[in-house]
This record gives sequence, structure tokens and C-alpha cells, in this order.
Amino acid sequence: MLQDFEDIDQYLVNAKDILTTVHQLKEIDFQFTYLEEEQAAIIREFWGTVINQKSDQKETFIKIWEALFPIYQEFHESLQELGVAYRGMIYRDVISRIESADYQWQGSKIIFAGFNALSLAEEKIIKWFVKHGHGKIFWDFDSYYFNKKNHEAGYFARSYSGDEIFRNTFPEEFPDRINTHKKNITINGISSTTGQAKQCGIILKNLIEAECIQAPEKTVVVLPDESLLMNILQSVPDSINEINVTMGYPLRNSSIYGLLDNLLELQKNASKGKGVNWFYFRDVLAILNHPLVRGLDSEISMEITDKIEERNMIRINSGMFKGSVLDEFFQLVKEQDEVIRYLLGLTPL
Repeated sequence: MLQDFEDIDQYLVNAKDILTTVHQLKEIDFQFTYLEEEQAAIIREFWGTVINQKSDQKETFIKIWEALFPIYQEFHESLQELGVAYRGMIYRDVISRIESADYQWQGSKIIFAGFNALSLAEEKIIKWFVKHGHGKIFWDFDSYYFNKKNHEAGYFARSYSGDEIFRNTFPEEFPDRINTHKKNITINGISSTTGQAKQCGIILKNLIEAECIQAPEKTVVVLPDESLLMNILQSVPDSINEINVTMGYPLRNSSIYGLLDNLLELQKNASKGKGVNWFYFRDVLAILNHPLVRGLDSEISMEITDKIEERNMIRINSGMFKGSVLDEFFQLVKEQDEVIRYLLGLTPL
């Protein structure tokens, strides 16, 4: 949902329009008259799939969809009160300011560099600064793909080069490094991601020992997948003590995300008994074996894990954790507000 909100703001879409509810396909022709036919066709296809669903599925979907725009509005208002914002929201705010007739830029010149495919918001912002002489943009393209009309890598570069504002920012000729610079390519076939990370560490170690890395700041490890990042960092040789990470790391791949997911699963399958709470053994084991929990009380964790395995226990009562810090994890919560407090209370642990 957060990513959807980001996309809506990045591409300056009217949130109320895109998050509106369509009960009949003909409503699209009345509500979206300003759209191009191709855009309207995409919306018809989307809502056509929804409308043709079974009535109970359709009702559930529409109920969720109708809540999205109020959530979007309230989310924006809450962030504004806190004085914070996400990227797309900031872009919208910048555009609303620079498009006002009396706006005057008081800052220094802005340099834009490192872009390839611009969102609509980014394009509008950069164009305004360039057009009014408050900014410069530097393009980093190679003639190898820029000059080939069918090469995908040069698609956006070629489209920007024909733009009324952007075309004046392009150099007369792009460098031809891909064709002219000498390359030494070695291919290693490694099947697993763990093996790839280890091999990367071995390659770096060998290069250091062979004194091939004279300027570390010019050595780059490019990852095709964000999930490789943590394994790669752990594989970097100890002799490399300073690195610059420019890749983001998805929250869903983090340890804390996995733990919170396990805790929600624990609560979903829990039940209340006489004086104790009962939890499903798989959920208990998942939490006890989690890297962020395992070391909190390793003695109790091992003792309970052994009991579960030896006795083939299915339901585990909360009394087994009394007197241990782990007791905080195995509380039963049912109300929505309680669940949030429960999760927030455990994250510092």
C-alpha cells in the first residue's frame, strides 16, 4: 500500500480518481474522460477482472478498495502534522511550490546527476530548475546504446534528447567507452546465492593479495539482487575496512521483519486456557530459533525446544516461560491496539 501511495505521488496521479470505486464498467467512460484511450483500457481491464469475480470476493475487494483513499488522506495529514514525508509526497509539495506564479528560488544552483528513467514528478522538477537557470543536469550515457535506436538501455536517453528543455543539456557526442575500453571478463558459474557471496569474497581477497586493487575507491561490486547484500558484506575480507554501500535493503528481507511476521503468526494461532495461554508448537519454535531471540535466554530456549521434540508436543503453554525474558514474547493479545503495543514493546529486546 505504501508503495502504491509512492507511485501515485511520483507520477502525479489524482489519488481520489485512481482510488475511486467502479461498480460498472460504463462508469469508467464518465469518470475518466480525461484519460488517453490506452490508459482507460488498462483501467477497464483491471475493473473488468474485479467485476467478474464471485460476489463475495468482489464485495471484499471493493470494501478494501473504498478504504484506500481515506487512508491515503489521513496518512498525508498525519505525516504533515509530524513534519515528515515520504519521497513522492515531498515531490508533490515541491511541484506545488515551483508552479505557483510568485515562487522565487533563493537557494544555490542544483546539480542533477545519476538519473536514467525519470518519474513524471522528477521530470517536472528537473525541467523547472534547468529552464529557470537554477540547475544543471549531467547525463551519463554511452554512445554504444544511445545511438542504437532499438537498444533498450538507451530508450529514455533518446526520448529525453528530443525534449524541448532537456535536449539543450545533452553533449554533442557521448563517450564510446563500451566499444573502446579494454575489458578482462572472467565468468564463474555458482548455483547458490550463498556460494556467490563467498566467491565474491574469495575474488576480492585474491585481488588484494595480488596487489591488483591499487585504488579501492575504484573497485565496485555490482549486485543484481538486493537480497545478496548481507551475505556479500559478511564475505568482504577483513583487510577491507571501509566500504560504501549505495544499494537499499528491503525491509522484508531484514531479521526484524521476519521476527514480527513470526509474532503475528503466533498470535493468530494462539488460544486462551485456564490461567495460561496456548501456542502452536511450530510458531514457538520459529520464535525460539530466530537469530534475534536465540541468545536472549539460550538455556530456556534449548530446554523447551528439547521438550517439544522429545514429547511431540503440539500445544505449548505460556507457563513454561515464567521467570524468563522470553515470557514477554508469549503473551496473548486480541485487540488491534494491543497487538501494536505488543510488537513495539518487543522490538527493543
